[in-house]
Amino acid sequence: MTLELEFDTVTVYRASFPICRASTRSAATQGQGARIEFRFQSGRPIAWSGYRDAVDTTRNGEVIEVNVWLAGADPEAMILGLTFMRSHRILMNTVHIAHPPTIDSTVVAPGIVVRTSPGSATR
Repeated sequence: MTLELEFDTVTVYRASFPICRASTRSAATQGQGARIEFRFQSGRPIAWSGYRDAVDTTRNGEVIEVNVWLAGADPEAMILGLTFMRSHRILMNTVHIAHPPTIDSTVVAPGIVVRTSPGSATR
């Protein structure tokens, strides 16, 4: 599967990773698997809404840290947990539903799109 993060239609991160079915009793289904972590620098202010009552805004050029992990799964889909942070403050904590044989997109904030698609593990 391939995971991409787009910022204003420009891909700022792309990784491919293997996926497999695991027994419900295995450690792989208990959130103990791999975690994807990366950073990107915003090219403009970003308004983060929907996570807190108040809108959080990051400045132009601010570094945003992104953490992605497997939050859950069933036979047809994976639930990826997504956390966007700056300086140890969470800006957004949300999920992305990924169906491995199809392309799925989630708009996290204006101009920020997380996309998953079928792909080979070339990371």
